[in-house]
Amino acid sequence: MATSLRYGGDSKALRIHAKEKLPIDSDTFLQAQGELDTRVGTPSYLCALLRHFYPDLCFSLNFIPLG
Repeated sequence: MATSLRYGGDSKALRIHAKEKLPIDSDTFLQAQGELDTRVGTPSYLCALLRHFYPDLCFSLNFIPLG
């Protein structure tokens, strides 16, 4: 998990930001991230994203002639 502390100049509050990538299989993972505002005590940002990569397609695109 990657975490960081951010200080917002406009809100004068410390925000804790976290990001995690969880593997589901060799080509798919779940990426979740969020931010907690310490002034209010509630999440100010939440996101979950399911990402899938197609390695065969990426490999074949490397050999397309350009021009």
